[in-house]
Amino acid sequence: MRIALVHGGRTWSVGGRLHLALAEALSERQHEVFLAVWEEGPVTEHAREMGMDVEHLSFPRHPSPGASRSMGRLLTERAAEVVHLCRFGDLWTVSPSLGGARSGVPAILTVYERPRVDPSRLWYRWLRRRVARYTAPTPLLRRLASDLTATPQEEVELLPHFVQPSRYGAEDIRGRAGEIRRSWGIASQVPVIGTLAPLRPGYGLDTFLEAVRLGAPHLPGARWRIVPWPGAVDGEFAEGLRRAAEGLEHLVVTGPEEDTAAVLQALDVFVFPVEREGYARSLLEAMASGIPVVAVEGPATSFIVESDRSGLLVQPGDALAMAGAAAQILGDADLRQRLARGGRQRVLSRFSADALLPRYEELYRSLRS
Repeated sequence: MRIALVHGGRTWSVGGRLHLALAEALSERQHEVFLAVWEEGPVTEHAREMGMDVEHLSFPRHPSPGASRSMGRLLTERAAEVVHLCRFGDLWTVSPSLGGARSGVPAILTVYERPRVDPSRLWYRWLRRRVARYTAPTPLLRRLASDLTATPQEEVELLPHFVQPSRYGAEDIRGRAGEIRRSWGIASQVPVIGTLAPLRPGYGLDTFLEAVRLGAPHLPGARWRIVPWPGAVDGEFAEGLRRAAEGLEHLVVTGPEEDTAAVLQALDVFVFPVEREGYARSLLEAMASGIPVVAVEGPATSFIVESDRSGLLVQPGDALAMAGAAAQILGDADLRQRLARGGRQRVLSRFSADALLPRYEELYRSLRS
């Protein structure tokens, strides 16, 4: 199949990461895939580094006949059979080229966030009608997609994102993880409890800080790390976070790291402190790495983690429970190994490319016919 993956986001996001993973995995399965991305966005940089087939376009924030014509020409020239979008905003540029469910190039829209416009407006309802099928990565987002698009919930495909487990356990990754630990000044035998998160409000870092304050006195041999996720940073929040970290022994906010797989292998316990995450991809990556995880219980994390089998879940805002769960894992080798094995097996069976890519292909084929 000839598949166009469209992403006009200007920041590094879940949608961009999904499209890069899809482009790579679908290409390996002999599909003709190209990415249509914002000409100066971070997705472009990552796609170029990965050797992807990339087309650069401008994605306006408001209707633009010129941008729409450019997209139409591109889809025609590349003979695209299916278009897959991950942002409501990209409908501005793509929708005139689409034929909805009846004709033209069929489009799929994956919903992982609310649109930034009022979905009840007439022109927005017209844009939505140009989409042939909606998907969502979690049950909660499936309900959101149904509400936003006035589509019956059973007609929104529950189609999780996926990771490639083989990317997170290779021997060369362990070598890079050792280099990261040395750059942190931490010996191999010293346990490290860490999290990866954007330096912005809403990602549970305040709760993680409190967990460090409560847990560090009872885990004097452990080290704690906050590793910033590449992407947009809230300067004021980041500065306040670094000041707070300076007052906590054994906690360091590191510099941003692009090599996520190596960072995860450098940790002994991964903590996912987010309370309102739409889709917990970094949690999946940690589980794929064979790292025991502690996560805040919520719609996304409960969908991914089987409590006490593939990770430990704690209540939102309960920093003491978060610290206690990390201490429990470090203090019990059998539990640590059981959760690590259970987490990786959970990813292999439910959230790997091998498990999910056939479902993406089936969806694409159903729209093409």
